[in-house]
Amino acid sequence: MAVTRDQKLFTWNGGWYQVYGDIRDVGRSAVGDHMWAIGGGGDGRGNFNIYRWEGQAGWVQKPGMAARIDVDPDGVPWVVNAYNAIYRWNGAAWDQIAGGAQDIGIGAERSVWVVGNDGTLFWWNRRGWDRRGGRLAQVSVDEGGNPWGVDPAGGLLRGKRAEVRIVHGVWGTELVADEYYPDSSHWTALFAVNNTGGPASRWIFGGDGSLRNVAANKCIHLDVRDGYGWIHMLDCNGAPASLGWSWSASDRTIRNSSHPAGCGFGNGWSGFEFSLTCMLDFQRRSTNIIDVR
Repeated sequence: MAVTRDQKLFTWNGGWYQVYGDIRDVGRSAVGDHMWAIGGGGDGRGNFNIYRWEGQAGWVQKPGMAARIDVDPDGVPWVVNAYNAIYRWNGAAWDQIAGGAQDIGIGAERSVWVVGNDGTLFWWNRRGWDRRGGRLAQVSVDEGGNPWGVDPAGGLLRGKRAEVRIVHGVWGTELVADEYYPDSSHWTALFAVNNTGGPASRWIFGGDGSLRNVAANKCIHLDVRDGYGWIHMLDCNGAPASLGWSWSASDRTIRNSSHPAGCGFGNGWSGFEFSLTCMLDFQRRSTNIIDVR
């Protein structure tokens, strides 16, 4: 779908066909046929009415006003208003999301990207925004979750989505984040039978060397004391103990650059641990052989 400079909406079906309405921006879900738009009357400050396409009823106005819009695969719209506030529709009203943005784009695999107030690209980690760099004026997201942007000079740029991975062990286990205090104040990482692919089993190897869990929004920290590597899940604050993680495909191990002779492991269905000496022969016999994919 495309919106022209004179606020006309066109959809592609082997050719461009106009859909009636005074449209400033439009979002359509990657699954189903959920379409929302911004247009019509404005407030003189850059905000316009919000509408949902309801088939024979056409464009039906919804509460609120905004400047930019996109729709996730579940049909839920997210908007950015002229004051750079971000909102998500809850079915009856708009819930404000922390942060500020100039534009928003959503991928078919549910990744949400925004152009921040300063033009920087950010990715939604389900609890907050990760700064991904760049300087953009607009953003859209392809079916693989990769952001495409237009810079202030009009150049077209393509980014890369966060590398969300699942860490697999033997016996059908996955490395998951487990909340063992009910107030979300304390998390641990352990190998368990999960096989759901849900947020608790999804990990991101960050470009800064961090290893973050999507559900907990916590990073793995390595604490070396008394000749042993202790693993903690703490805030992703860029501390040296939280950096240096990488996946070594050649020997199927998780490594940390601060202790290159060591590697992470899990002893059966147990917590994720770190050995300062990576005994590969021993690990292949009795502990998790780790795969990341």
